[in-house]
Amino acid sequence: MSWKHSRPLTHCDFTHFDVPDLREVIPEAFEMVEKRFVTEQDFREFTFTNAAMLHTRNNPDFFKGTVVEQAVADELGMERASPAATA
Repeated sequence: MSWKHSRPLTHCDFTHFDVPDLREVIPEAFEMVEKRFVTEQDFREFTFTNAAMLHTRNNPDFFKGTVVEQAVADELGMERASPAATA
């Protein structure tokens, strides 16, 4: 199964005992790009796009009213988000 067909996404329990500093989680994951295991586009899909697709598939308004509402709408080519998202 290829990366594109499985649509993996990142999941992290920032409060887990082995995560002493949550600011290190994404930079640590980005090492996959630095080591050329994945492309920057793959990483974007892994950390953002695939999760947005998962949560909006059954509920297009899942991110409505959140700080990422417009970014999700832009990424997925959805209609313009609510005016509150642009404030």
